[in-house]
Amino acid sequence: MNSITRRAFVQAGVAATLASGASLAGAERAQGQIAASPQIDFTGDGIPLSAAEYAQLLARLTTSGTELDEYSRGGPVAALEHQFATLLGKEAAVFMPSGIMAQLAAVRVWTERARLPRFGMHPTSHLANHEEEAHVALLRLHGVPVGDRLRPIVAADLESVRQDLACLIVELPLRESGAQLPTWDELEALKTVARERGMPLAPPAAGVVRHRRQPGELPLR
Repeated sequence: MNSITRRAFVQAGVAATLASGASLAGAERAQGQIAASPQIDFTGDGIPLSAAEYAQLLARLTTSGTELDEYSRGGPVAALEHQFATLLGKEAAVFMPSGIMAQLAAVRVWTERARLPRFGMHPTSHLANHEEEAHVALLRLHGVPVGDRLRPIVAADLESVRQDLACLIVELPLRESGAQLPTWDELEALKTVARERGMPLAPPAAGVVRHRRQPGELPLR
């Protein structure tokens, strides 16, 4: 039985987790042959590999003829950026080491373009609750709470905001409320309202890909 990440565990629910076990595996082991252990990893959301398993993975990567990157230029980083740009229908993409870095960069870009130091975010946003409001301290920006703290942002929430916003941060899944995800149709409706207001949405790429309705189909193009 494969290990289950904390995110998959919360999303599936305790009962479903205990009932289905192996069906909730979050990631394949290196080379598909590394023996997995029956455990729940509450320390992170990545692939729960041991030191020996990471060594096997690194050995495979270094002997496979993979082109190396140079400070994130070229190599597998450029290939990943091209893949996501294609999936999202964009001209280009850039890899960021963390989602928080990406969120702050997106907020900075869109507020500067709009010449408006105000953006929308969920009441339980990482930026407010776990980053000590870095957007205020570093960027001098105001984050407007949008929606109910107990559920994901929906179109009606954005429609009820009368203030002009430079962009809207959409976090998927909503960790503070049991890792909830909006439905596909709710995402499409939110995108429509944002587009009507001329407002970019800034969702996490991993969350968007995880939430696609059909293979290769993404909601926020």
